Amino acid sequence: MSHLVESGESGVWATTVSFFSLVMLAATQDIAVDGWAITILAKENISYASTCQVRKALMYMCVGLSLTRVSRARLDDPRPSASTPATSCRSPSSWR
Repeated sequence: MSHLVESGESGVWATTVSFFSLVMLAATQDIAVDGWAITILAKENISYASTCQVRKALMYMCVGLSLTRVSRARLDDPRPSASTPATSCRSPSSWR
């Protein structure tokens, strides 16, 4: 990691552009799905559109939280494996 900082090639711009693009795509998909849901709902069921949107948001939050916890547990795992470096990202002494 120190060689990236010393060389000035930290990839901050690439990471920023990647995350910005992902957020824009997710927002576009969200708006498109909301519009599609309104078009397929019957006129008498339009009042349920906001309920569906809230349920969808809660489902996305649960999935995101689960993925975050699994990823973080994997990164914090002090055991070496083929896909991670031999040292943990955080030492167990810093968990307090």
